[in-house]
Amino acid sequence: MRAGEIFVATAHGDPRPFSVRTPQGSVRPLGTRFSVRLDPDRTMVGVEEGAVELRPLRQPDLALRVAAGESAYLTQWAPSRAEPLPAQALAWTRGQLIADDERLGDFIANLSRFRPGILRCDPAVADLRFSGVFPIADTDHILALLPNSLPVAIRQVTRYWVTVVPRAG
Repeated sequence: MRAGEIFVATAHGDPRPFSVRTPQGSVRPLGTRFSVRLDPDRTMVGVEEGAVELRPLRQPDLALRVAAGESAYLTQWAPSRAEPLPAQALAWTRGQLIADDERLGDFIANLSRFRPGILRCDPAVADLRFSGVFPIADTDHILALLPNSLPVAIRQVTRYWVTVVPRAG
């Protein structure tokens, strides 16, 4: 895997070997449903059902088993500890984006994965926090809703170059 995020469903006991390889290591399913997201320096894994095994590229003996309802990340050197899977982690597989007391900057970075072009958040408003459930099919509508609940404006240079900025005034 070179970029992005995938959701994988495999059968338990399938004789065909399968794994997801990333620059940080590999994810091997053990009859499961799980997501793999490639970030710049780590691979994020969320397990909905079954379990997966994470193996870092540079230290493959440091394997970590991640069970249903857990998430973990993997660097080239080590896996993190498994933690509870956040409710919003797999919402994208249901066509939703969920913010639960989330930083606006993090939300915009996540939203940009579902939108063509450049979507940025001005550092002056990046630490604002909010919550909501949004359908990812219409990212323009999500952006149009933000000024209703936050002191922000949407600066649109073109459809493909958008920045969330502080509201004037």
